[in-house]
Amino acid sequence: MKIKILRFVPLYVLAFLPLFSLAMTSMAIGLLLIYAIWHFIKTDARKLNLIRFRTSLVYALPFFLYIIALLWTQDMKKGLEIVGRMASILIIPISIIGLKPFKKVESIYLFFKLYIISSFVYVLVTMLFLFLNMDLILNQPNSYFSVLTLRNSIDNIPLIGEHAIYFSLFVGVALLILYYHRFKNKYLNVLFGLTFLSAIAIASSRGVIAGLVIVSIIIVFQEVKSHKKAIFIAIGLILGILAISFLTPIKSRIDEILNTKNIYPVGLQYNSFNLRVAIYDCSLKIINRSPLIGYGPGDVQNELNECYKKFDTEAFTKITYNSHNQYFDYLASFGVLGTLIILFAFYYYYKIAVKGKNRLYLNFLILFYIVFLTENVLYRNSGMVLFVTFNCLFANLILFEENLKNLTNI
Repeated sequence: MKIKILRFVPLYVLAFLPLFSLAMTSMAIGLLLIYAIWHFIKTDARKLNLIRFRTSLVYALPFFLYIIALLWTQDMKKGLEIVGRMASILIIPISIIGLKPFKKVESIYLFFKLYIISSFVYVLVTMLFLFLNMDLILNQPNSYFSVLTLRNSIDNIPLIGEHAIYFSLFVGVALLILYYHRFKNKYLNVLFGLTFLSAIAIASSRGVIAGLVIVSIIIVFQEVKSHKKAIFIAIGLILGILAISFLTPIKSRIDEILNTKNIYPVGLQYNSFNLRVAIYDCSLKIINRSPLIGYGPGDVQNELNECYKKFDTEAFTKITYNSHNQYFDYLASFGVLGTLIILFAFYYYYKIAVKGKNRLYLNFLILFYIVFLTENVLYRNSGMVLFVTFNCLFANLILFEENLKNLTNI
């Protein structure tokens, strides 16, 4: 019995993604691929499903653009490094969709439950770390620097530390899945839900919070049949979130926008808001200089760094800032032509979710498509693996339940 259980461990290792370091994540993906190949050879090698493999390649479509873009990349070393980092975009769809290691819907549901539990443990570890560093967090000149120190502390947790944005995404995805796949014990659901909401409020990542608020309003209209009642609930939800915002670190993040004197960073007068304005200004400028095919992923950061030099501040010399917008990154890397291909892939995922009538999948995509407006989620390994893994799992759920030809002939 123990041997049989251990045999399935590689299938569920990625469910513990929130608790993994970069090296552990790579090992988990490798284990999944090995298991998927072994299981495919053992059970499905004689009945190769070409439609599934075609679907997996569409889900891996962005990876092929990174390969093609090497043709016009100047910094080949950086370009190859990025291609290596993006290999998960190819490996995970082939492993989960193409090779079909998950044989039952229930096995994917088990993955969801394990992910919720691992996210809960992740939040508890983070809260404990923040509590132990509370003196440092509170002993700051003002609330802005206290929140900044708090967010940096989330990133400084040994082994599992993540930027506050990715921490919020991990937890936000767990919260969304929990809404649709609850545990039998209602008190456990309440405990998990309140813990996740508290963690998101503490991390105070504006883009993720905005995405979750919009998705919450969409869920209200999806679930409530009466439009008037839905509008009433949505307004109440918004008012409640605004009230909570004044009692949590989110307030400091909002004040940062309202109290910023300089639109662009000058000298020591910089914060996350005016830095973003400068970043978006430079992103649009370099996109306009090479609109059709972009610069290639290996050269985008160099182009941005050159543009940042025009701002009279040391902020851009202390930290390397990417475009902080997934769509801008694609436009700068692949130009309009490549970005249209990726947008086709994003639309394809959306159509799969709609045709499969899977609200969880649809709202998951909406959440990420919104967060893409404020972050390069798919540039960082943790964000990329999170999105690609669940994107493929949700698609797999629908492929179990629907006619493959109806879903893939889009």
